Amino acid sequence: MAVKIAAAMGCIVTVLTRSPAKREIALAMGATRVIVSTDAAEMKSAAKSLHFIYNSIAFAHDIQPYLNLLRSQGTIIMIGGVPVGCMPKGSFALIGRGLRVVGSLIGGIRDTQVSEIEKSFLSRIV
Repeated sequence: MAVKIAAAMGCIVTVLTRSPAKREIALAMGATRVIVSTDAAEMKSAAKSLHFIYNSIAFAHDIQPYLNLLRSQGTIIMIGGVPVGCMPKGSFALIGRGLRVVGSLIGGIRDTQVSEIEKSFLSRIV
């Protein structure tokens, strides 16, 4: 859903996936570009190219490869919070380039209810 919303808002959307098989699906959803995160050459060519990363990976993982994709002053938001051990290099991986890591808890009913304006917007893009 994030890809569809961002594309509908006019954003240049880059999807990161571990599976090359998901490339066509991501493009059909509105992605401008797809990077296979298990392909070292693709990750290297995308270094310092993103302003923002919406990370919805649902398990503990090292975010350093994703931080490498952010431009200076970039932000990665970890949906569901920031898992323990996600930054083996510690805060020094952030400081030099002014990167930000933020977390977002999955909200309760009140937090996730969609307003009438949002429903109208979503009905046009889904």
